[in-house]
Amino acid sequence: MHEFYLVVFTLTAQLAVGAFVALGLVQVFAHGAAAGERDRVNGPALTLAGPLLVLGLAVSAMHLGSPLRAANSLLHVGTSWLSAEIALGLCFLVLGGVFAVAEWCKWGRPGSRTALAVVAALSGLGLVWAMSQVYSLRTVPAWATPFTPVNFFLTTLLLGSVAVVASLATSAHVTPGENAFRDRSVLWLSLIAAAAAVATIAVQPAYLAYLTDHPDAAAQVSMDLLTVTYWPALVGSQVMLGAGALLLLFALVQAFAARRRQGTALTWPVLVATGLIVAGELVLRILFYATMTRIGFGGQ
Repeated sequence: MHEFYLVVFTLTAQLAVGAFVALGLVQVFAHGAAAGERDRVNGPALTLAGPLLVLGLAVSAMHLGSPLRAANSLLHVGTSWLSAEIALGLCFLVLGGVFAVAEWCKWGRPGSRTALAVVAALSGLGLVWAMSQVYSLRTVPAWATPFTPVNFFLTTLLLGSVAVVASLATSAHVTPGENAFRDRSVLWLSLIAAAAAVATIAVQPAYLAYLTDHPDAAAQVSMDLLTVTYWPALVGSQVMLGAGALLLLFALVQAFAARRRQGTALTWPVLVATGLIVAGELVLRILFYATMTRIGFGGQ
């Protein structure tokens, strides 16, 4: 697919932003936790977010065709959502990187590092918003809807939360009772990820109803592509998201509610759930581009 670069860029960037925001949510659970416990949770998530955003920006630059075009795109930040997207992506990368180094090396006061993290998170959320506006084209009815920013932010929350949970599981072989702060982080982020997955599934019928009622023929073409041509992919994405959310919750019930102090670690159930959720989001993002139809062209 010719939009492969954009699929990779949008998903990796949203995952990186979501992981950073999820890390901020983790700090809410840090009350009463020792510094060493917080570090064992913060480290894996910070290590995950940076490389993903670098990958996404690099892939995006490849899509533009040349480094010169990427640099030129920054010249219109005030008038172009594409320029704003690239500028905010670079800001998030730099601010997030500085925060990660400061956190690892314990530079500055905790309050200063927290303020830097807040600014970095806001730039990341601004990046996701700019992404959604880049695709809110009036000539593409399937994109020019409130569902575009809603889906982008749901993807950010879902992938970011589940990625942090997976990073904790793989780096520390999470077994309940070993670290109370980590246990709380895994529990709440898993619940947030499951809720975001359910919300993503629930949004799809409303989106299809919107396309059905849209007066323009281009919207009907997109609707037909989703429900006729690509319906197995659409259904499959929903099944993978639902299965991933259920597996995540099942692992939590088994491990936490049963209070298995020496029981099976969460590593493999969490990794399988993460794989299902990432695959489901990947299919949905591919469908996002595959069903793009412009007004007046009657095709893609």
